[in-house]
Amino acid sequence: MECKGETRADTNVSASAPTSGDLLSRLAASTSSSAGVDVCTAKSVVIDSEKIHKVPLDAFGPLGDGMSAFLMGRSSATIQGIMVHLGLIDADFSGQIHSMVSTPTPPLTIPKGTRIAQPVPFKSSVSRTEDRSRGDGGFGSTGLPQVHWTAVLTKDRPETLCTVSMVGATPLEIHLRGLLDTRADVSTLSLAAWPLQWPLTLAKTSIAGLGGTKQCYVSQNPVAIRNLEGQTAIIWPHVTEIAQNLWGRDVLAVWGVRLGTDF
Repeated sequence: MECKGETRADTNVSASAPTSGDLLSRLAASTSSSAGVDVCTAKSVVIDSEKIHKVPLDAFGPLGDGMSAFLMGRSSATIQGIMVHLGLIDADFSGQIHSMVSTPTPPLTIPKGTRIAQPVPFKSSVSRTEDRSRGDGGFGSTGLPQVHWTAVLTKDRPETLCTVSMVGATPLEIHLRGLLDTRADVSTLSLAAWPLQWPLTLAKTSIAGLGGTKQCYVSQNPVAIRNLEGQTAIIWPHVTEIAQNLWGRDVLAVWGVRLGTDF
């Protein structure tokens, strides 16, 4: 396949799934001092929004000679409004290479064979690695992204806003702000904030630590507690006369909340 763009005879080499030889052995740089080699799109792609799109390239790993590479956009593509986001190709990656592409002016069509990116090879110097190979996995294949809600612990205790919903009830959902309380076994909500139409029953046991003996209730139906990240815990919360809603360990454990000093 011949990549489109300005003529570069020494890069007009097919990089499709190889029968022999690694990627870098089949592609040549345009000049003796070029830092990277050109790769082109494997099919026509329509970028129909400003979101980042995963675009397949006519290039397959491994790169060869134990090399890794940064995948960078070509300046000519950037001028045309094709924004190629920086990527990383590991030395042990053996699948089809994709680029992460967006445009500030959608819709935009990128024809098959368009040179939009350049792998810039380098030798990794990471001394400690796990005993496994990436293979053809990419984009999070070695672990799910770990992005979590974080609060700095100060004299003001951490709170978060949650959506509290009950199937078939009226209203269907309410929004409550509550304290993240790792000392509480169960979540306890304010009776004043609890909808009158949501059924309650008397709790069979009392709850310690609420500032004295109070009449305590339990929801008759399961309630979904969804945090701002979209994580949901299904619980039967306790309800009583308290000034502050408490998100206890019954929801914190489901959300994966943990305490630490090394985030």
